[in-house]
This record gives sequence, C-alpha cells and structure tokens, in this order.
Amino acid sequence: MRFLSAWVVLLFCSCGFAGAQTLEETLAWSREELTAERKELSELRDLVVDEKIPIARELREIREKLVAEQENKRQLDAQQEGGSFAVDQLKSRQSNASELAVYLANQAIRFRQNFEADLVVGERFSYADTLLATDRTFFGDTRPIEQAEAQWTVIEAALDRLESLAGGSQFETEAVSGEGVLVAGAAIQFGPLAFFKGAGDEIAGNLAESESLQPQLISLNEDHTAAVRGLFSGEEIAILVDPTLGQAALIQQETVSLFEHLTLGGFWMIPICLFGLLALMTSIFKWVEIRRVSLPSIPEFEKLREQPGESLGDQYRGGSKRLVASLLAIKDTAPEIQSAELDVAYQEFKFYMTRWLPIVALTAGVSPLLGLLGTVTGMIKTFQLISLFGAGDAKLLSSGISEALITTEFGLMVAIPALLMHAYLQRRVKKILVGSAHLLEQVSRGVST
Repeated sequence: MRFLSAWVVLLFCSCGFAGAQTLEETLAWSREELTAERKELSELRDLVVDEKIPIARELREIREKLVAEQENKRQLDAQQEGGSFAVDQLKSRQSNASELAVYLANQAIRFRQNFEADLVVGERFSYADTLLATDRTFFGDTRPIEQAEAQWTVIEAALDRLESLAGGSQFETEAVSGEGVLVAGAAIQFGPLAFFKGAGDEIAGNLAESESLQPQLISLNEDHTAAVRGLFSGEEIAILVDPTLGQAALIQQETVSLFEHLTLGGFWMIPICLFGLLALMTSIFKWVEIRRVSLPSIPEFEKLREQPGESLGDQYRGGSKRLVASLLAIKDTAPEIQSAELDVAYQEFKFYMTRWLPIVALTAGVSPLLGLLGTVTGMIKTFQLISLFGAGDAKLLSSGISEALITTEFGLMVAIPALLMHAYLQRRVKKILVGSAHLLEQVSRGVST
C-alpha cells in the first residue's frame, strides 16, 4: 500500500518537475526514491516477521490450552453423566424397593386374613393374642420394621400350626352346647375337623360354625359322643366324620315341617289350601261318579223296553240309571211330546255329568292369582322392612321373601294338578255325553217308527 502511494507521489512530482528537469534527472531521482522505498519495505517486512513469530507462538500456546480445557470439559461432562446415571439407578432401585415393600405388606395382610379364615372353630382363641397384636401395630404409631416383625410373627405361627396339623393338635376352647350353655373344654383338631369334650366329660361332639362368635357343639348320636370321649382318652376308636364340617347337621336342624312351611306363607295360604282341598275332594267325587256311569247298548235298551216290569237293578247307577229310566218312560207318553222329553232327558243327564267340574276349573284359575297376590303382599312387607332397617340383615327380610315365594309355590302346586284333573274329567264326561247322544238318537228313531 505504501509502495503504491510512493509511486503516486513520484508521478505527481514528475509532473511538477517536468518542465524544469530533463528526463534523465527524473529517472535518476525516481530510481533513488524507488530504492529508498524498497529498503523501507524490506525493513517493514523484517519487522512484521519479527513480530509474527511471538504472536504465532502465543497462538499455539492458547490453542494447546483450549484443547486441554476441552478435554477437561469432556471429562467433566462424562463424570456428570455418570453421576446422573448412578442417581437414576439409585432412584430406580429405591422405587422398586418401595413397590416390593408395598407388595410384601399386602401379601402379608392377605396371608394373615387367609390364616384367620383357615382356623377352625374354637382354634381362633389360641391365636387371638397374636392376631390382635398384629392389628395393633397397624392402627398404632409404629414403625414399618415393627409392622414387619408383627407380620412375621403371624407367619411363624402359621408354620408352627401347619407342622402340628400332620399329627393333630389339642387346645383349650369353649363351645355352645345344644341347650345354649357355654361350656369350657378341650378340642382336638385333625385338619379341618375339630372334636370337643367338655371339662366335666358330660358333653362331647364336633365343633361347627354358628351365628354367634362362639363355636357350636354338634353330637350326631350316642355312639358318636362315646367315640369322641374315647378319642380324648387315647383309645383306638372309629369315629364318625362329617365331611360337610357341620353344615349338614345345621341344615337338618333347620328343616321345617309341612305345617311350618305353610305357616311361612302367611294369610293367603288359607284360601289356597281351601281351594286345593275343595278341588281334590271334588275331583275324587267326580271320578267315582264317572266310574259308576254305564250306558246300555241299543240291543240292551230294546230288551229293557220289551220287559217294562223288570227292575234296572244294580247294572245302571247314578246318572245312567236316571237316563235309562227316562228313556224307558218316553214310550208311554204322547207322540207329540216324545221329542221334547228326549231333549229334556239329555239335558238333565248332561247337567248331572258336568256338575262340580267348574269348581275344579275355578281352582286351576284362582290358585295362581292367589299365589301372585301373596307374592305382592310379601314383597310389600319386604320393602317396608328395607325402608325401616335397610337391606343389610338378610334374616330380617326372610319373612317377607318367604311369604312371597311360598304362596306362589303352593298356588302353582294347587293349580297344575287341578288343571290336569279338570282336563281328564272333562274328556271322560265328553266321551260319555257323545255315547248318550248316540243312544238318544237311536231311541228317537225307534220311537218315531
């Protein structure tokens, strides 16, 4: 840049001195100036080189420091990432450990519940202290380690009980006798079975669940009681075993008689039973009446007409005897009224044969309606009890439900046989009426001729 400016100055100077100097002088002066400028340029280059070397050295040192700092930064970043990974691992382990602790706690609670449920009647008193101590740890201000120790106590008790069940275990307990008296004694357990003997050796039997918290004593018979006493005495005996664990005995005790079952149906059982009894008596009476009917054939009737003085005897009874007597009496009447007499005789016989059948049909139709009415009243009673006491106690609602179902049951039990009996009797009556109509038609032809 300075070299160019020198040339510009030289050009202006040459223009200024063009008129006063010669060309040679100008060239000489230009060469001197050019030489001076080159010398100055060379000095400047040397100065630039001298200054560039320290700057390059310093730049190299700065670059080396930058590379070292970058390496340190990379190492620090790697350490930070490793620390974050370790922290994440620790957090994950802590979360897994918390979930495992909650799962084990829930399993321990479920184990405790199953353990208590598996205890046979009377055996719960032996583990009452252990179970109550476990419950207190959860409701009190206790640490988790104390809760775990209490749960482990229950597990140890369950393992000890499991070992003792192989050969049977004996424990002290109480039971309610058949008279409702609480008796203290001892029990021997073999698996789910428990046998009890009173302290005074006066009662013995099986232990079973009851409505109260105390177990109930069930004695099947005298041989069973004696066998249980022998079991406690260490004798080798054969003892009766209830595979239902007392449920069959309780069901047998709760079995009600027919009268008690009818009483549970309430007021509407009275008309249902009355209709059923009336339909039964009517059906039996009508069946006997139909069995007695015997219609004569045309030759037999002609023989009776030819012998008017002969008695009908026991061959024709009931409605058939009356019909035959009416037919025999027609020939002594005037010809113009014989047809009307035949019609009257048929209608009287038809009325005689179909009487009482509407009672059976009425029973078949009314009994289900009475049962339905009892169902409605029973459900109304049930809903009234629910509105007063709620739906929590099923036994409190059983009276209304029993009335609702039993009336329907007996209504159908009365209606179905009545319907079948009415169909059977009506079919028999219809068959007899067809035979009587045929007989009257033959008699009418004979009379007209």
